[in-house]
Amino acid sequence: GSDREALVNNIFDRALSGDVQAYDYFMEPLSARQVEAMLVDTLMYTLQRPYDPYDEYDTMVIKRIEPRHVSLIRFLEEWKYDEKTLEIDKKIYAISPVLEVEVNGEKATRPLFWIYTDDSILKK
Repeated sequence: GSDREALVNNIFDRALSGDVQAYDYFMEPLSARQVEAMLVDTLMYTLQRPYDPYDEYDTMVIKRIEPRHVSLIRFLEEWKYDEKTLEIDKKIYAISPVLEVEVNGEKATRPLFWIYTDDSILKK
């Protein structure tokens, strides 16, 4: 819904402006320029001309990844569960926009980058 869209837009805007620090999968910091580069997907295709002599040719398609392409949001979180009261306390440490991509004909997920909401996790 609109809250999810606002969240994803906020994550993109703040990571691209450098307002928040973005990190890669290995917890290495990314510059705003590196985040911007991650949001460009380059695909190579070999196509065939539709007329005689039907030569094959290579073409490159450059696609900009935008917030509307994000299909999932992944969280790094810690849950504490009280067996007696059935209460769950949840602490979110990081958030990542995720794309669904096709790899060898199968769907896979690809986290773009991580934003840590609690820096203590980076020190572990």
